[in-house]
Amino acid sequence: MPLGIWVFSPLRRRATAALAVAGERRRAERERLRARLRGESLPEEQ
Repeated sequence: MPLGIWVFSPLRRRATAALAVAGERRRAERERLRARLRGESLPEEQ
């Protein structure tokens, strides 16, 4: 097996976690936009 699998494992895990956070943020922003376009009001997030 390539050595990079073990050497870069922590970096890969951090990148995966960062992508998951960014994806969730985009989904939430998209849902807020869709709600505003429908005329619904959502409580402001803190």
